[in-house]
Amino acid sequence: MTDTLDAMKQRARDCFKAFATQDKARLEANVAPTYIRQDTTLPFEVKGPEGVLALGDVLPGAFSEVEPDIQEVIAEGDKVLVHLRFRGLHSGPFGDYPASNKRFDVMVLDFFSHGKRPDRRTMARHRQSGSAAADRDAVRQGWRKGRPVETR
Repeated sequence: MTDTLDAMKQRARDCFKAFATQDKARLEANVAPTYIRQDTTLPFEVKGPEGVLALGDVLPGAFSEVEPDIQEVIAEGDKVLVHLRFRGLHSGPFGDYPASNKRFDVMVLDFFSHGKRPDRRTMARHRQSGSAAADRDAVRQGWRKGRPVETR
């Protein structure tokens, strides 16, 4: 393994910074060309680094006061799992969903393999949650058992 666990964890963190700043070079380095986000709320397919950039163009019009908060980064072998929360306000249309003007708190799991985000179908799921502790426990339990954490 060429990357240390700490370097792999930092690379995963850097992917979120690259998304927030729309850093194309960093996204190309950290998102696999075959990455597909399974999201039926979007009017377009999010595939590879270009799709992630397009998503970054859409989200600021739909959500404001967004606060991404990385809760935990777990690395083992050549895999990294990032547990984060996105909080903010649904202030504009998002796909077919009109603005609700309600605050949101979404728990997200993103899986990286060989230093890149693979096809999202492999592990990551989104859900709204009321308990950060329950989310953290689910991440730890599912990861330790070597299977995807179901968070629907």
